[in-house]
Amino acid sequence: EGKRRHASQLCLLVATVFVLLNCCTVAGQMHYDDLPVYYYEDNLAAPVNADWEYGCSMQTSDIVAEELSPTFSAMFLFECNNPFACQPTPQANLTILDICSEYGDYACCDTAQATYLQGSMAVQSMLFGRCPPCINNLWKLWCGYQCSPYQKNFVEVTGGFPRNFVEQVPGLPDQPPGGNPLPNLPTAYSTTFRVSSVFAQHMYESCAGTPLNGGADYEDLLAFFASTNLFQNITFEFADDDAFYAVAESCEGQCPCETCQLECVWDMDYIYPAPCTIVMFDEPIDCDTLGTIMFYGAFLVVSFYALVCWYYVNVARHDGPDEAVPKSVSIIFAGLSLATAGVAFIVIGLILWPILINYEYVEVFNSNWNICTVVAVAVGIMMVLLGEVVAAGVVLYLITISHEGVMDASTEAYFAGFSHAEDSDDEDDEPESEALHIEDYEPAPKRIHSFSGSDGGFEVSKSIQGGEEGDVQPDDGTEDKVEEAASETSSHKRQQAKEKKKHIVTRYFEWHGRFCARHPFWVLAAGALVTFGFSLGMLELEIQNNPVLLWSTTTSQSYLQMEFTNEHFGAFWRIEMMIFTDKENPGAEMLTLPVLNEVLSIQEKVVNILQPYIDDDGEEQYARLENLCYRPIPGEGCLVESPLNYYQSNRVLLNTAGDPQDYVAACLSAPLSVSCMSAIGSPVLPDVVFGGVPNGNNYTASTALILTVLLENNDETTTQAEAWEQAFLDIASANYTTVDVAYSAQRSVQDEISREGKADIPIVVLSYLLMFFYVSLALGDWYPVPKPWYMFFVHSRFFLGLSGVVIVLCSIAISVGFLSICQVEATLIISEVIPFLVLAIGVDNIFIMLDTFEKTDLTLSIEERMGETMAEIGSSITVASTSESVAFLLGFITKMPAVQAFALYAGVAVFFDFVLQATCFIALLSLDTKRRQAKRIDCFPCYQIPTRPKDDGEQPEAAPLLDPKEAAEKEIALRKKPEGLLQLFTRKYYGPFLLHPIVKFFVVLIFVGTLCLAIDQSSHVVLGLDQRVVLPSDSYLQTYYNELYEYSQAGSPFWVTVGQLNVDYSDYQIQQPMCSLSSCDFDSIVNQFGAAPYVAGTGFSWLDDYIIWATTDACCYYYVDDPDQLCTFVDASSNPGMCAPCFPEMTDEGRPEEVPFYNYLPGFLNYNISGSNIATCPMTGYAYLGNVEFNTNVTIEGGFGHPVETSRFGFYHTVLSTQKEYINAVRTVYDLADAVSEQFGINVFAYTSWYVFFEQYLTIGFTVALTVGLALAGVFVVTLIIMGNPWMSCIILATVFMITASLVGVMAVWNIDLNAVSIVNIAMCVGISVEFCSHIGFAFDKAHGSRPRRAYIALVDMGPSVFSGITMTKFFGVSVLAFASSELFQIYYFRMYLTIVIAGALHGLCFLPVVLSLIGPPRGSLYKHALRWLRKAKAGSN
Repeated sequence: EGKRRHASQLCLLVATVFVLLNCCTVAGQMHYDDLPVYYYEDNLAAPVNADWEYGCSMQTSDIVAEELSPTFSAMFLFECNNPFACQPTPQANLTILDICSEYGDYACCDTAQATYLQGSMAVQSMLFGRCPPCINNLWKLWCGYQCSPYQKNFVEVTGGFPRNFVEQVPGLPDQPPGGNPLPNLPTAYSTTFRVSSVFAQHMYESCAGTPLNGGADYEDLLAFFASTNLFQNITFEFADDDAFYAVAESCEGQCPCETCQLECVWDMDYIYPAPCTIVMFDEPIDCDTLGTIMFYGAFLVVSFYALVCWYYVNVARHDGPDEAVPKSVSIIFAGLSLATAGVAFIVIGLILWPILINYEYVEVFNSNWNICTVVAVAVGIMMVLLGEVVAAGVVLYLITISHEGVMDASTEAYFAGFSHAEDSDDEDDEPESEALHIEDYEPAPKRIHSFSGSDGGFEVSKSIQGGEEGDVQPDDGTEDKVEEAASETSSHKRQQAKEKKKHIVTRYFEWHGRFCARHPFWVLAAGALVTFGFSLGMLELEIQNNPVLLWSTTTSQSYLQMEFTNEHFGAFWRIEMMIFTDKENPGAEMLTLPVLNEVLSIQEKVVNILQPYIDDDGEEQYARLENLCYRPIPGEGCLVESPLNYYQSNRVLLNTAGDPQDYVAACLSAPLSVSCMSAIGSPVLPDVVFGGVPNGNNYTASTALILTVLLENNDETTTQAEAWEQAFLDIASANYTTVDVAYSAQRSVQDEISREGKADIPIVVLSYLLMFFYVSLALGDWYPVPKPWYMFFVHSRFFLGLSGVVIVLCSIAISVGFLSICQVEATLIISEVIPFLVLAIGVDNIFIMLDTFEKTDLTLSIEERMGETMAEIGSSITVASTSESVAFLLGFITKMPAVQAFALYAGVAVFFDFVLQATCFIALLSLDTKRRQAKRIDCFPCYQIPTRPKDDGEQPEAAPLLDPKEAAEKEIALRKKPEGLLQLFTRKYYGPFLLHPIVKFFVVLIFVGTLCLAIDQSSHVVLGLDQRVVLPSDSYLQTYYNELYEYSQAGSPFWVTVGQLNVDYSDYQIQQPMCSLSSCDFDSIVNQFGAAPYVAGTGFSWLDDYIIWATTDACCYYYVDDPDQLCTFVDASSNPGMCAPCFPEMTDEGRPEEVPFYNYLPGFLNYNISGSNIATCPMTGYAYLGNVEFNTNVTIEGGFGHPVETSRFGFYHTVLSTQKEYINAVRTVYDLADAVSEQFGINVFAYTSWYVFFEQYLTIGFTVALTVGLALAGVFVVTLIIMGNPWMSCIILATVFMITASLVGVMAVWNIDLNAVSIVNIAMCVGISVEFCSHIGFAFDKAHGSRPRRAYIALVDMGPSVFSGITMTKFFGVSVLAFASSELFQIYYFRMYLTIVIAGALHGLCFLPVVLSLIGPPRGSLYKHALRWLRKAKAGSN
């Protein structure tokens, strides 16, 4: 799209000079003696081939010279048909004039031809003079063509031009003034010029970097020169012999990198360090991948050693006498020793590879390997495999045999036996006899003393525990135990002992639970009041719709540069584009009359749009193109880039000009012909109007046509422009006969993103509803099946689940209101992510709270049960919620606005969700429990189910609330709540299986291997966010972007802007680092940018062209009576006293002095090359009008001009089609701008409109590391403060890190790019991962016994809640997102959320229990141990 900017005007004004090459110089109109002529003498007169003979192919006509002028005789050459007349003759004037002087002795050209050539070459010198070897080689080429005495050997006349063409030549009448007809000779209109391919290649290399190089290779360059000659159709042929040859000068050492590619030694590693790779198996392998593999291999070896040692220490020495052990152990250690030796062989072999690099090689896996390395590595691998297999096989066999009986026994017996293999690390102050034994452990029905740490375990009466399925069958001891439980004295003693040992935090949570359950309505009223108060802040809500401010802060580099550019040069254009392809046969050639006629009809509709709209004053107006369009040439029409510009958008010409392919081919060979330019006089840029060009330059076979309209972009016309664009979109979206249209307007992206948000609302709502229904059903009491059947309506907790969702919504409302009061703008990402996040995080607290509440002693009152519940899990949910909130809030430190907004809204919402759950949900749960006890229907509590006498014995909560003594007196059976299916499965099957030694061993290996794989893959994550991803899958922009990337031929423009104001551009020391002429610094700013990667050739420097314009005598004259007005060269030459030269004197360096420099710079920028000016001075500054800003508040002393406040230089990027290329392009120009600014002490920066969106990727690695690092630090600190256990905090932190690393690794595998959206999800992953870990960790910390026993207890008690409350809730909600219409939801929400859920569940329910069973910390916190130490110290002092 970019070349539609100022390239069109530039080509119009600069490239038109090619009409002058060999054709349109009129004798007497230029003073060539004053123009620089680059010429280096060379032995051009010597024949290339010894067999060549003297002879000419063309000659001039004396008749034309006499009757018209010598210039016309130089233009019209005639074929030599007289062998005697076509011999080279001495031309002394060539030597005198220093024109092709080595041909002075004998030449095929005369003085008129030489003078004419000199004039043409003078113009070429203005264009190609930046690299002297280029213009010198061109001199050699054209001197050889015109003057070589061996001309007939490589120039052949192949045809003449028609008579009517001669008659149309301006200034050449049908009959000469003298009445003599034109000579009756065959004209030399068509010639074949055979050039040495070696010379042509060297000449091209010397000119390839100049601003007007003409093509991609030397054939294109010479063909372009031929196309500019109106009087001769030259066909170049290239051969190795029998062709014109001269020794071409090299630009190396004489020209800067910008104009000489041979001088370009650009170190790509400067910007993109080359990744470390090692070639193995004929394929490059990343060093980090190889390192990861080697690390994991070493880990496997160490793990096998550890397994052997563990077996010997914990099993073998207890299984029999010492003499029975060494045999098996010896075999094991022998195998490991063999494996170790194998590793040594492999390492030695790899070390020998580079040392013996010249030694004999063998081919292995299609790659050459050092023979010593092959032998050593092969032997080493065999030794490692054999040793590991032997050692591992023996160990696994012995472990299986030693645990065979245990596995056949019951779960309790297995863990009881297993506990003997490991000493208990329980550091509680309870007697060993009171410690928990697994054989007495049934988790679901009991009081939760094992977690409170108050009575040493589940030493509750077995008669209260009852039967296996929960039905209490009173036996002989039941009444005694009930009486004991009812005994006030015993209860009081237990309560005192328990209270004495409780931590202050535990006592607080117990009081908090009792208070909220005792005063539910007051608590709910307070929560509603807080919610309502903060929600009022939503009246101040502001949503940030500006995409620039989503990715860039107002203090960022790109944003400040954008503001500077908009202030001084105006905002970027609004771009409207249509891409046409064949309707019936996509990929077919498009230059056909039916297609062009329909495209012209569409173009006419666009140009004539008249769209009504309502302006800011409420009045109806009409949007017109002429009021909005960009006009590159002052006073001319709108710039509409279209292939129809070859026909001046004239339908009559289109249908009468013949075959479009032939016509366009002719225009491509003569692009500056007036008949081939647009209606406003600008040349047609084929790369802009054609797409899908075969071979890059076969434009006539293009498979796509492109129409582009540029509109001015300013706030005053935005409403009108959007109305016009809507009409443009309506035209583009219509159905046409021969073409399909892919289209886009400036407003399209914002419109489609808004439509996407509305389209995905049902999917998002369905996701929330599914989670809500799951929560409501899962909270209900369905097992065992309630009896009678209508008790379903009592056991349901649908209203409680709905209340939990309402609490989530209230927390979001509080967050939005609070932050709106703080004037924090919201974003669309927040509206899409935060509700899901808070619901996903908040639901698990509900499940855990309810599950723990139902495990409490049913003989207690609701207030007491709620107090025990909060005492048990208050710290756990506080750690989880607080660490999540802190992790999110710390993300605000990053400098990406989208991440900052998400961090604030998510952190505040999660915190208030926890507060409301810890208050209002407790109150709601207590009310719901009373409803169930009263047998009232869920959602309709006013209706009570009639009770029957036997109902009291069928449901565990059927009895009224009684204290234990009253219950015993009334002989009411108090029963436990039955164990759930999930908990039963975990206790009997999953827990024992997971914590088996062999299973634990492989779990550690698998998860460590997964971590290594994830870390390795994380380096392969692709940066970027494809525009197509954020759009609906059915958006018309999907087709547009697909075709744009497929067919586009033009790169986008960018500018290098001088950010330092009021630089003196007339100062030679300032000009040198800014210009790119041959006399400028080779490493100037313009030269360095022109040679940089991802930059398409040279730049466009107003300073270069102004210096050339100012130093050319024929360009600038002013009226003596009006010095600020320029006069034409014709006026200056015909009336010498009327005009005076603008630059009568130059500085010692040949540059304009300060006063005239600024006086006539505006004249250059507005110089009109029409009329006679085009022949004398084809340079103009029209293209730079928008690139120079004057400080009109200051006038140059001694003159009338104004100094330049700031300026910029234009460049083009190469065609960029991937996100990686865009990011690398930005990195290139940013780093180069910083480098040249430091080098020259002039502040410059590179800018184009899309840089602001890609700047984030320059530091995104640091942003990710900072975001994740701060989140992990927050998790660690909060966990440490509340738990007081650094060991456990480190284990939880490591597990959360592994989950996050797994997510990043999956991103690389599942094609999820790294961008602001994925950073938000990564930060969210840290928060959600805490949920999967913290509850298991807390349960382990409070359990009694050995590590495996405590891990088992934690897994059985908290595993079902984590699975049902966290994993399944999120899984159901995430699954629905797979059906969203937007790829954004499918990729960045469905894929990433699903990965978070699966990775979190696997690590929390598999890896963490195993790690805790192996290296879990002892019970108790630092605070407890410190307090105990202080007590002992105090007791000792007493």
